[in-house]
Parts: sequence; C-alpha cells; structure tokens
Amino acid sequence: MRASAGREKGPRFLSALRNDLLCPAFREYIIKASLGITFFVVLWRIFPKTSLIWSAVSVGLVLSPEDKDTFRFGAERMAANALGSAVGWLASLTGLDLIAQVLMAGPAVILTASALGIRKATRSALAAMVIVMSAGAGNVAGFTPSQAALERAAFVIIGCAFALGLAAAASGLRKLFGARGGASCP
Repeated sequence: MRASAGREKGPRFLSALRNDLLCPAFREYIIKASLGITFFVVLWRIFPKTSLIWSAVSVGLVLSPEDKDTFRFGAERMAANALGSAVGWLASLTGLDLIAQVLMAGPAVILTASALGIRKATRSALAAMVIVMSAGAGNVAGFTPSQAALERAAFVIIGCAFALGLAAAASGLRKLFGARGGASCP
C-alpha cells in the first residue's frame, strides 16, 4: 500500500506543476521575481563593496504570485523592513555586544510591529533587524558598524520599493494591453 501512495504523489506533483505553469499570473510572478532579483544581483556584482545583495533579498520577500498580495503584503513588509532596519541600526549605535543588541532589539521589533498593526510582517522586521545588525560583525567597504548598518537598511528599503514598482509596472502593462493577470490560479 505504501508503494502505491508514493506513486500517487508523483502525478499530483506534476499536475500541480502543470497547473502553475498554465496560470498567467504564476508565469508573470516567475518573470517579475527572476528579473527583480537578477537586477540587484547584477548591480551587486558591479559594486561588490556595497550591500546591494540585500535589495535582491527584499525583492524576493515582497513579491507574491498574486498582485493583491504583493501590494498589501509589500506595503506591510516595507513598513516592517523599515521598522526592523531602524531598530537594528539604533541597536548598533549602543556599542553593546551583538548578542546583547539582539536581546534588546528583538523584543522591541516584535512589540512595535504589533502596536503598528503589522504583526503578520514581524518576520520580515526581524530579518531586516538581523541583516542590519550583522553589518557591524564585518567591515563593509571600510564603513563604521553604524554606517554599514545604515547602508544595509537603505538597500533593504530600496529592494522593497523596487519590488512594489515592478508589481505596479506589470499591473499597468496588463491594463494597457487588456491582459488578464494577477488573479488566483486553480
């Protein structure tokens, strides 16, 4: 009986993959995510002594297969990333050991995200906090830890804004050409 259960998973996987690939919104998502992330990876390779790679990560976190999710979650994640980046940067200014900074900043991020009503995006806020705070662990382009943290915060926010712009551009192109997209797929 186990052997037959294993064989059933393969066809379900292929069927789900086929359905995804037939869905215009899913294909558009693949294109947006691939182009958006690649854009920042290319820039990072051109300017390796920057924190541009965190813009690529932010693009991947903000984009969603459904446009309505991208704009709603994108706005929440952008606010959360701004929150996490700001708290991470402020924590880096304390001069405390990184562990002490995390113990102080983590609860501050979680409580502030809850108070701001962006609780669902708390993970993004915590990720941004860690990204920014880890800048002090290594010297980024000769910056002080505080400068490096601020640079990472800026690149996180730039990636979020870029992803929202990419989603808006795709939506505008769909409207211009009368194409359907951004909707849920079966």
